[in-house]
Amino acid sequence: TARRAVESLLDEWDDRLAADIFAMNVDLDEPLVRRRSEMERLRSLHGRLMADRDEPETLLSSLDLSWWLRGERGRVQVAVLMSPEPQPRIQDLTLTSVPEPSAEASAAAGRIVAALSAGSIGSLSEATGLTLAPTVDEPTLERAVRATSVRFAPLRLGPVIAGSDVSTTWRLLGDRGDVTLRIDRDPTTGDVTAVELNTVARELRNHAD
Repeated sequence: TARRAVESLLDEWDDRLAADIFAMNVDLDEPLVRRRSEMERLRSLHGRLMADRDEPETLLSSLDLSWWLRGERGRVQVAVLMSPEPQPRIQDLTLTSVPEPSAEASAAAGRIVAALSAGSIGSLSEATGLTLAPTVDEPTLERAVRATSVRFAPLRLGPVIAGSDVSTTWRLLGDRGDVTLRIDRDPTTGDVTAVELNTVARELRNHAD
């Protein structure tokens, strides 16, 4: 019920629905007029938001749920925490905007995923053709890439889960587990300033099927 209500408010704000679904503390934490403005901003930024059917929801408890919405331009992650009362209401709502990555960032991610899946990785810069900034610890990065390749390859580029002008994070999907890939790039030179790989804890993700 809460999920349907939030998606309805994102599509078109309704004062009565907001009053029914939100606990008293929500307006105190952040006025509903500001929440309405933020939802309108997200709708303007991303276009109409629809449930992302390819992305499983995350259910941490019976009162704590997060899920993804996909728009014409990027995605939004929604997280709600319900109040522990006979008729639960939303006591916390978090909306995280994830803009569509640039073509250059997506190309860089694609090259790294291809190198990971190939399995034979020496120098990451040579394997991908990417320019790594001097601040990148290449030996440490190459060890992380090699370990990820051995454990999880082959991998394919999945959805973007976080992003900004300088940093983008993707989920990489594989039969042996999922991985997150974060790439930081210098907006002026385009050089890669950081690459980070982390394992996704699949047991925390609730697959609806």
